[in-house]
Amino acid sequence: MLAFAADIHGEWRRLYENLPQEVEAVFICGDAEMVRSEEDLALIPAPKKHLKLGDFHFFWERGEVPVPTYVLLGNHEPYLWLWEHEKNGPTEVIKNLWVLARSGVIELCGLKIAYLGRVFAPTTYFEGRVWNPEKDKRSKKSKLASRFTPEDVERLISEAAKVEDVDVLALHENPNYCKDARGREVYRNIVELVRPKLIICGHMHRLLLETFSGVPIFGLPYGIPVTWQKIECSMENTNL
Repeated sequence: MLAFAADIHGEWRRLYENLPQEVEAVFICGDAEMVRSEEDLALIPAPKKHLKLGDFHFFWERGEVPVPTYVLLGNHEPYLWLWEHEKNGPTEVIKNLWVLARSGVIELCGLKIAYLGRVFAPTTYFEGRVWNPEKDKRSKKSKLASRFTPEDVERLISEAAKVEDVDVLALHENPNYCKDARGREVYRNIVELVRPKLIICGHMHRLLLETFSGVPIFGLPYGIPVTWQKIECSMENTNL
């Protein structure tokens, strides 16, 4: 059985404490905050008042997490240390914990999941302002790191085209709450080309059952894992 979660914001123990025993794997839709130390915390592009160390360091020091876990990056992450792992993703950083690529397709527990991390921003997507720590070390906590690029979308669409019947499009950002009309159009194009049966996303920190471009959306609650069976049941019992 697969479970989905989002926006755990460093509360890794809480994630696993709320996981049903029958769960075989976890897919995190962003803002996991894999913070090993105060130095990592300082890399997150967010106001200091919103940052906390969390307890990921406990699992890092142990060298494993209890359940196979796949992490898609959101818009609040310590990007600099994760960058190399994500670039070559999926990469197992400690036992049972994988950092996914910026976009792509993965099959878990029989589900074909197309995924795209981060959030939309017009300055990156249309003006080419892209984060690259290899070229500019001063950008180590730049907000540019939290934005997806046209290349990310192209890879997603290319990888999804190789797969029949994508079950889930996993995103961090909920397309309905993307404030830029051009961004919503980018998401509509993705949905049209990937043709998922369901969109699962986070970012809004609350449970949302809605639709986008004719496709049902399950918006994950703050930090609490939800099994695939519960997601299916919720969507079946909702008149969308």
